[in-house]
This record gives sequence, structure tokens and C-alpha cells, in this order.
Amino acid sequence: MSIADFQARRIGGTLNLNTGLAASLKHQEEADPIDWEPTFRQMVLFDLAADMELGFFLSYYRNFAIPGIAATLYKNAEIQHRPMKRSYDTAIVIYELIACGLDSERGKEMIALLNRVHRNVPGNKDDLLYVLLTLLPAEAASVLKCTEAWLREGAAKGEFPHAVWGKGKIIFTSGHLKEIAQLREVRTQGPSAPTVRMIGTRAQTRQKYS
Repeated sequence: MSIADFQARRIGGTLNLNTGLAASLKHQEEADPIDWEPTFRQMVLFDLAADMELGFFLSYYRNFAIPGIAATLYKNAEIQHRPMKRSYDTAIVIYELIACGLDSERGKEMIALLNRVHRNVPGNKDDLLYVLLTLLPAEAASVLKCTEAWLREGAAKGEFPHAVWGKGKIIFTSGHLKEIAQLREVRTQGPSAPTVRMIGTRAQTRQKYS
């Protein structure tokens, strides 16, 4: 089967993938884990650029849901006075890291910059994890090892927990994924205890003295 004819199976039929996306998926599956950085760079900058941009914006705005961080951002007033500048500055730094790599000279400069400008922002590890745990359907599907179409269909039918952002954009959190996994969990029953079928008093007597 050629890449052009590549199809992803889903419940109730098949989903024809764009040729470029199919090639990207194939590359990601075959890539060596040690090459995660160029693989991720290709996905963010080219293959899924629009989806990743939306994901970054969601992560950016989720900072305001953390009371301590929100209070600090409100106090310095930059968000109120120059909201677009703050947004673009954040995007530039993140994309610099992705394009140049974490270990590059430019990447190290960006990491130092992030540490410097956030040195007075309160927060802990759990706060940062909260910001990062908003997933788009494609990302959530990757975590659950299922198809994006299956997840979207379940959310649309009200079978799977999810959140809606903006004009009907479906997103998932780690809590949602845990619930979905539990909904689809198949539990096996252990062997039941053997039962003895007794008929009449003679059977009861034999059971008593056996």
C-alpha cells in the first residue's frame, strides 16, 4: 500500500488521511526515540503547525487559572497594558527553543532568559504540570494509543468527558484521559468457588461424612 492510499481505521469505517500527514505519521512511528528533537521539530513547525499553535495558546492562557501566578501577572500589569506583546514574546521564545534545540547556544540563551524573567513568579512543580496537561485530540489520541477520530466521535456523542474551548474546539485534560481509560477498562473475573449440588437427604449425608 502506498502512502497516498494510507488509511487509518476507526470505529464504523475508515478515515482517509492527507498524504503529507500520513507520511509524517509514518516517520514519527519509525523514528528512533533518541531523535525525538528533530521529530518534534518537524511536527510542530510543519506537519501539525496549526494544531500545535492552538495547543501552545491554550497552555499560555491556562497560567491565569493558577491563583498565585495570575495574581503576579495582574500585579505587574503587562498583561493588561500589552497583552499581545506578552503573548508574542512567549511564542518567540518557545519557537526559538524548538527550532534551534535545547542544547544549542541559542537554546541555552532562551532558557536563561525564561529563568530570569520568571524568577519572581511564584509557583511549584504541580502548577507547571497543570499548565502543560491540556491536550488536543491528536495529542490525547497519541497518549491513549487510539485514533483521533474515535476520541472525537466519543466526545461528540457525550460518551467521553472533555472540555470545549472557543468555537467548539475539543480539548482533554489528564483527568479526562484517565476517565476514558476507566470507561473502556475490561475487568476479568477470577475463578469462582466450586459449588456442590445436593439433591435430597442422602446427598446431604454423603457430603457430611465425606
